[in-house]
Amino acid sequence: MAAVTKTDGSSQDTVQVRGCCPLDCQDTCAWIATVRDGVAVKVSGAPEHPFTRGGLCAKVRDYPNRTYAEDRLLQPLVRMGRKGSSLFSPVSWDQALDTIAERYQAIVAEYGAQAIMPIHYLGSMGMVQRLALMRLHNALGASQIHGDMCGAPGFALMSEDHPIGFDWPQVTNSELIVLWGANLLSTCHHHWHFVKLARRNGARVISIDPRVTRTTRQSDQHITLMPGSDAVLASGIIRQQLRDQLIDIEAIRHQANDFDEFMHQVESCTPRRVADECGVTPSVLQQLSDDIGRARPATVRCGIGPQQSVHGDALVRTLSALALVGGHAMHAGGGLYIGSFPDLDESRPAADQLGDGTRRSLDMTQLGPLLTSESLDPPIKALMCWNMNPAVVLPDARTVTTGLCREDLFTVVVEHFMTDTARYADVVLPSTTQLEHFDLLGAWGHTYATVNHRAITPRGESRSHGAIMRGLAARLCPEVAELAHSDEDIALSALPAEIDIAQLLASGYVNIPLQQPSPQRGSLRLSSPLVEQQCSTRFQLLTPKAHHFLNSSFANMRRHVRSQGGPDLEMHPLDAAELGLNHSDRVQVRNYNGHFHAYVACVPDMQRRVVAISGKWWASEINAGGVLNNLTPARWSAVGQPAFNDTYVEVIPASTRVVSCLGGDRTELQQRPMPVPAEGELVLGLRMVGFCGTDLFKLNTGAATPGTVLGHELVGTVLEQNGDTGFDVGDRIAVPHHVACGQCIYCRRGADTMCETFKENLLEPGGFAEHILVRRRAVESAARRLPDTLSDEAAVFTEPAACVLRGIDRSTISADGLAVILGVGSMGLLHLLVLKAAMPGLAVVCVDPVAERQNTALSLGADAAVGSAQAAAEPCASLGFSEGADAVFDTVGGATLLEQGLALTRFGGTVVLFAHAPDGDVAAFDLNSLFKNERRVLGTYSGGLEEQARVFELLVSGVLDPSPLITHRLSLTQFDEGVRLARDREALKVVFAADTGAGTS
Repeated sequence: MAAVTKTDGSSQDTVQVRGCCPLDCQDTCAWIATVRDGVAVKVSGAPEHPFTRGGLCAKVRDYPNRTYAEDRLLQPLVRMGRKGSSLFSPVSWDQALDTIAERYQAIVAEYGAQAIMPIHYLGSMGMVQRLALMRLHNALGASQIHGDMCGAPGFALMSEDHPIGFDWPQVTNSELIVLWGANLLSTCHHHWHFVKLARRNGARVISIDPRVTRTTRQSDQHITLMPGSDAVLASGIIRQQLRDQLIDIEAIRHQANDFDEFMHQVESCTPRRVADECGVTPSVLQQLSDDIGRARPATVRCGIGPQQSVHGDALVRTLSALALVGGHAMHAGGGLYIGSFPDLDESRPAADQLGDGTRRSLDMTQLGPLLTSESLDPPIKALMCWNMNPAVVLPDARTVTTGLCREDLFTVVVEHFMTDTARYADVVLPSTTQLEHFDLLGAWGHTYATVNHRAITPRGESRSHGAIMRGLAARLCPEVAELAHSDEDIALSALPAEIDIAQLLASGYVNIPLQQPSPQRGSLRLSSPLVEQQCSTRFQLLTPKAHHFLNSSFANMRRHVRSQGGPDLEMHPLDAAELGLNHSDRVQVRNYNGHFHAYVACVPDMQRRVVAISGKWWASEINAGGVLNNLTPARWSAVGQPAFNDTYVEVIPASTRVVSCLGGDRTELQQRPMPVPAEGELVLGLRMVGFCGTDLFKLNTGAATPGTVLGHELVGTVLEQNGDTGFDVGDRIAVPHHVACGQCIYCRRGADTMCETFKENLLEPGGFAEHILVRRRAVESAARRLPDTLSDEAAVFTEPAACVLRGIDRSTISADGLAVILGVGSMGLLHLLVLKAAMPGLAVVCVDPVAERQNTALSLGADAAVGSAQAAAEPCASLGFSEGADAVFDTVGGATLLEQGLALTRFGGTVVLFAHAPDGDVAAFDLNSLFKNERRVLGTYSGGLEEQARVFELLVSGVLDPSPLITHRLSLTQFDEGVRLARDREALKVVFAADTGAGTS
């Protein structure tokens, strides 16, 4: 098959384009993209590729959905709000690149080029997408970076000439395959094909893993152990094999340059120690030792997970010793396997020769400490990030976020989506996806290099990283020839000279195995200090790779999140029972660093005192705004491996915070149990809730009984549901607190807001809470999923705007008439906006004694604004309504305002009361002014389903946008301040959000 093949027999222009998956995965699958009329409609595995064999994994089988996602970044953005606020404004590429170039030049002039730090990882393993931007930073003389988030012990071992892999298809020769912390079926499922072939030849498969995984379930035996005790178990196996004469001690002398130290390590790992530290009984140890020792050969495949610990260095070295001294590595398909690689020279795509060899090198896994350091010289003043989401994936993520919040740090993020990291950027640049650029990819689980041909034109204004590099280079160092190279030249420069480029481009892949080390006699260090296991009464937390995510990639995609489920906290049922927890209970996982919310998943065969949450979840309401790596410590192994697995946590029933009324006008932020949904109900995580005049009235008058939680203007995220509600976890919805029965006399007469059922609160405990239960009646008839185009700030007005619309409808005002609004606080201005949205030709005069509010009304579309009711007659007349207004809307309340409203209303007109009057306030007016002049006084209390539906249409269309009314956005911890602002009339509209600090919008 050629690189691009046209498919005949269709009325549409259909082509198939060779490419490959970009992800940090050992499979690096070759795919074929089907493109119809310029649109990528699917990707499928290349059937002839020796590893891919026509299949793709659950992560990427619908990769075009990522390319065409509605929330994809498609134009450059610059920050407008505080860091982390996600407030950005679109700009042109020239503006974005000019901004970056100017800031870089200023930083270099003041601090030197090493104050600039690039940071990237393996979001794409492509030579262009991963390394092209390093060309620019090498040419500038920026700081170099090093460090591995996963697998650092294995690569360090390889650098010492330990063989760590072979051509994986040779595993079919093995008699025993030991998968040590390697969940092949979720992380590199194409490798499992060769395991199945080995089984047909008689091989057994043993999984050693603290967890129960898809792979352990398919294995012949599953041995659980305590995380971090792996090297003790491996040493105990060698000790037992020596005693059973399955290993010749001379074989150790032959390999080791540290014979005495290694023998001391092995002898210390007695069956008792293995049982105590690993949780592996002497009988299981004996059988495992026999199985490995007698197999010819045995394969020990070490996964990435067990390496992510301070104990990981000792593990890989001891497993290498087990493979070498047992003679397994002498046979094809035997020995230690961590990875295998094609022979690509990555220094050429990165143009390492452009850099000064004296530059400092920064460990990118320690980004948090680096950004917050007071002694680093020069300090990091600019950060460019691509192929990585450090706010989620790096250890001690809270410190990373603290560093990213620095206002003196200029941050550029190149991304597909607004990630947790991109939220802190000063400039965000839209990157192409794998379907939209050319690239060359290696692998770390096979020896093929694979070409990715561009399948479609880049969407929007997205650019490849090579194009971004060239755009910046033209501004910063146009004299450097290497910075003008094309994407094709950059990518293909990594290949050995003897490769036939034309043939590679046509076939799509080439096998160029990297030679594994061949150790000399007595050249290897086999011993490793066995770091003492931490003793803790808490649970050890593992954060393994998920089946449907790749680290944090796809954790924002709805299908992937739904398929992954959770986040689930795997734990042994006995551990759950001791805590009084049941399967599916929502819990808080916490330690001194932070917290994360998840759902208990009881797994009977899991290791006791170990819990696990799969996937690198983005911060969201689903997990209480946390990321898992907020919990991980700032701890690294001797070779620089972040110790993700050395995390200890408490597990407690999840609670939620609510603003509870104490009586009078007093409130308190309290902890309450998490709400539990019954059939057909939802639990929402608070996104935003408005502070209403009714809330203020109840606090001012003491009408709210102690324990009441007020708040009803609500936007939330679906966190949990019971049964099929028609919504998905992760959906944003707006939902009112009142729904009528539809059957009583009031409902039958169109007065549904007077229905007794209507007055029941369907939001429990109320809107001023971090988590809110939505009753079934509201879910079925009133909750609405918000489109991505509708902001929380606009949607939070759904309920109050529906109340306003009901009053407008009942006033029977004509579309070419005149309305007068008394009082233009937030509700008065909302009347103005709804009137103008529903009846664009309507004239509106606003009355308010505060000049600033008059000006606001004019800016929002009022035809006139005056300071008193007496002054309103003149603008009414000048607008052609000398007889008076068709309708007057009183949004203040009280007898005086009613009298003023009647005076401004024409014969046959209506005064609409939309406010609480002070208790005991009695109006005195001439009843004949109503009778003879056919005026009406109309009270309006709330809005029903019909008004809510119409308002929602106005909001979604953009015709109605009340978001400018919000002047203060606070957190629930600042509730008292919000009440004060509203009471003292220093704010127009106060809203409370779950994840924001104080501020004025």
